[in-house]
Amino acid sequence: MDVLCGDGSLGWGHRQPYDRIISTCSVRRVPWPWIDQTRPGGVILTPWDNPMICWGLLRLTVDQDRAQGRFSPHSAFMLMRSQRQDLRIFRDVVRDDHVPDESRTTLSPSKITGDRWEARFAVGLRLGDVWTAWEDGEERLWVATTDARSWAAVDRDDAGFTVWQHGPRRLWDEVEAAHRWWEEHGSPGPERFGLTVTGRRQWTWLDHPARVAGAVRP
Repeated sequence: MDVLCGDGSLGWGHRQPYDRIISTCSVRRVPWPWIDQTRPGGVILTPWDNPMICWGLLRLTVDQDRAQGRFSPHSAFMLMRSQRQDLRIFRDVVRDDHVPDESRTTLSPSKITGDRWEARFAVGLRLGDVWTAWEDGEERLWVATTDARSWAAVDRDDAGFTVWQHGPRRLWDEVEAAHRWWEEHGSPGPERFGLTVTGRRQWTWLDHPARVAGAVRP
């Protein structure tokens, strides 16, 4: 057995094509070299991560010009180093000169966080580039894009929840819409979702590839 030290996202082209590629780190986007170096009919197995939650195992079967397969639950590994984004909500997202819009919501942030893994998985797939963080226990939920351009904060009070939003996107509105979509489709778990990868793009789907759930961000 050979042990190589290098960037795993590049694969190892010297001995391709492979029948199987197994990743022991999570990815948010499947590296194309893995697919390009796997023979048609070959299988790629990797843990999955989206900014909402690191959870799910993806099994892809490679075809001539694409790879496609489904998720299953109950798998989590550290994220591939080249796909990590070290954001801290106060340092990288919220600025002193930001003037957020204020609104109200009836959707409790706890319905998309904590141990509601199926909801977090689905909302994360639907939105693609949105992550959350709690402040002061569970009194305030921060929501932000991975590019740090848009953010929202949801505060619990005696009358319900106050929402603050800033940036080109209204993130809490998007979270509510994604959660509503998830409920309208029967609150599916990871096993009903799949992923298709081509050389140009990657997208997730629900039940079958024609029912697009979301786009995988570059």
